[in-house]
Amino acid sequence: QIIQMAHSLDAANVALAQATGYTEAFSGDITALAGETHGLGMTLEELGSTVSGVGSSMTLFATYSGTARLEIGVLAAEFSKMGIEAGETGLLLDGLTRGMNMTRGAAVRAAKDFDRLGQQIGLPTSQMVKDFQTLQPQLARYGDEGTKVFKKLATQARALGMELQEAFNIAEAFDTFQGAADLAGKLNA
Repeated sequence: QIIQMAHSLDAANVALAQATGYTEAFSGDITALAGETHGLGMTLEELGSTVSGVGSSMTLFATYSGTARLEIGVLAAEFSKMGIEAGETGLLLDGLTRGMNMTRGAAVRAAKDFDRLGQQIGLPTSQMVKDFQTLQPQLARYGDEGTKVFKKLATQARALGMELQEAFNIAEAFDTFQGAADLAGKLNA
């Protein structure tokens, strides 16, 4: 069994090196991730795909320390169990760090907050991530406050039975005097 696990680890490392181009930099990431996520029941191959997916979609991933990559890998593994591919997790974190100027740690906490908020308002985490990714370019103008705006908007949209994009469009219409006047005119008509 130990020999079989060694072969599995070797195969996962080879696949990771082929996918990312990093032959040695990420070599310890799979075993470290296996130690941290043993309760998730993921194979070494799945963990390798997780590191590969987040590594290829998050532009700063390779620049982080092993400890930081492990934190991101654990989040990606947990999210994968919720139906969110590792590449999507990487894009989410990339949008938070680069688009909203958050630190890596703040971005990971924000992603976990999306999970908690989804549970509170009755939406799957995968939907929360998808909605955030859709609105992220517009939310980026709020900087690191963008996640707060998103959470508030998601809560209000859910309470009103609206799609998040629709609620965002309405909120945007009220952002200008002309938009508010036009919308009020339409509502009064």
